[in-house]
Amino acid sequence: MHDKKLDDTYSIDVILEISRAIFSTLEPENLLFLIVKKISEVLKDTRCSLIHVDKHKKTGHILATCEGPELKNITIDLRKYPEIIKAIEDDNIVIIKDVDDSPLIKEFRENLINMGVQSIIVIPIHYTEGAMGILYLKTLRKGWQLNDQEIKTCQIVAGMASIALSNSHKFNIIKEENSLLEKMAVTDGLTLLYNHRYFVRRLNEEFKRAKRYNTDISYLMIDIDDFKKVNDTYGHQKGDIVLQKVARVIKKTVRETDVVGRYGGEEFAVVLPHTNKEDAFNLAQRIRKAVKNFKPDFFGEEALITVSIGVSTFPQNGVETVDELIRRADDRLYQAKHKGKDGVVSI
Repeated sequence: MHDKKLDDTYSIDVILEISRAIFSTLEPENLLFLIVKKISEVLKDTRCSLIHVDKHKKTGHILATCEGPELKNITIDLRKYPEIIKAIEDDNIVIIKDVDDSPLIKEFRENLINMGVQSIIVIPIHYTEGAMGILYLKTLRKGWQLNDQEIKTCQIVAGMASIALSNSHKFNIIKEENSLLEKMAVTDGLTLLYNHRYFVRRLNEEFKRAKRYNTDISYLMIDIDDFKKVNDTYGHQKGDIVLQKVARVIKKTVRETDVVGRYGGEEFAVVLPHTNKEDAFNLAQRIRKAVKNFKPDFFGEEALITVSIGVSTFPQNGVETVDELIRRADDRLYQAKHKGKDGVVSI
């Protein structure tokens, strides 16, 4: 027997619990799952989902479902959900108390019956300008239709879901902005490599780790040869393009575990953790050849971009500090320049 008084009390408890959660958490994913989970608890044998509708209103993206927090970011074709399309078009709640009698879902009735679906509620949710969501419920209680109290509970929770989705949207925007600010703080704006300040910090961290565990670490100092001639011949804007392209070549040539930074001007530097002298030299040669093989469209027939590279390694030839590692690489870079450029000199 259906106990309406018990349902009323439980509905109020659930609504209060969800309300408290909405204003107490900054974790939108957990909150959205809590909403669908709780409404599925108050409406026994109910499957509840929160769905984001794309701007063209042709596809939906499941944000949360009561069947588990891992079942999210699933895309659905809204053409297979005429009840959702109607709710969107009318911007109003759609209630199908019995799938056996509804002409709206006649094309998909057999499939719904096979799934044991008895009733469906679709409630549109507006949670930010231009963004729309759906609270979607299917009851599986054969022979029992949703009553007015349950429908009212769903509408109240949908209002709360609107707040939750709005908070989620704002939270994600703030996260993205903070992530961008953090990236800007450590990135060189032109080359998108690490800037000098952050690169030196990473170099110190990797050097301390190598010294603590007595592992090899190598360091490359890279300078574009005759870069002033590039600026004088083609202009500073073209010079900036050369810097960007060389940075990409270096980044593409090294390993994911290596740390690449713009040291300053036309100088780049690379930290190579767990890399001995021979391997560092070989990698430097690959970088040198890769840069030489690249040629900007605006360069003349005979013009080439080349780099000189100095290599230093710890532990090698008395290198004991970061400053010594940098100085040795800088000295070897000078030697490479002195020998005619387009070369690599190792410690």
